[in-house]
Amino acid sequence: MFLQYNIQSLYDACIASLLADITVESAAKNFYYAHIFNSTDVKEIAQFIRTHENEVKLTNGWKELTEERGDSLEKILSEVLPKKKA
Repeated sequence: MFLQYNIQSLYDACIASLLADITVESAAKNFYYAHIFNSTDVKEIAQFIRTHENEVKLTNGWKELTEERGDSLEKILSEVLPKKKA
């Protein structure tokens, strides 16, 4: 709705809820939606995913998104937060 009616306060509330609810299970979907909504805070969620990468990639949320979108989630993640060099 916030996109359709350009309601900034609703946009801010949606982004705040994505950031407030970052768990291993919710991280993939929160990251995906933060990216779609062009949130400047998407990097914070990406960093959470990178820190908990093995656990996040075992969740249903990660599996569902990667099944629906192929490798695009991994690609977006690497664009937002490039892998650390060894």
